[in-house]
Amino acid sequence: MARNNQITGNVGMFYACYQLSRLGLNVMPTIRNAKGSDIVAYTQDQQHFLTFQVKTLSKLSNIDLGTNLDADRSAWWIVVVNAYDSPTAFILTPDELRAAAKVYKEHYWLQGSRLDSEATRNTWERIVANLDASEDE
Repeated sequence: MARNNQITGNVGMFYACYQLSRLGLNVMPTIRNAKGSDIVAYTQDQQHFLTFQVKTLSKLSNIDLGTNLDADRSAWWIVVVNAYDSPTAFILTPDELRAAAKVYKEHYWLQGSRLDSEATRNTWERIVANLDASEDE
């Protein structure tokens, strides 16, 4: 069966939901193709709510982020590559995404090669570590 973009997106989104659940978060995917975040999650004590934007690729390539990086207000970006075979996720904050994005023909693009670093590759624990740090402030 041929794979289409919507199915590929679903694979990545549910993979992200699985990984976020493993961190102890309650996870809810939002309505697909709606504006805004793809996933909403919260801690079991309901003290912290997080939003996630998920991009899924069958292989590492460039990602069109649109014309306005400030339009999406998600707390985290998750880019899942090799979604069908051996998923790898890159976990980025909005600031990291902005720093890596380049403008080409009035669109922001994230080069796939800029994603792959030890700071972002499968660093799911960053999400809950960030929560723990915010409680200490």
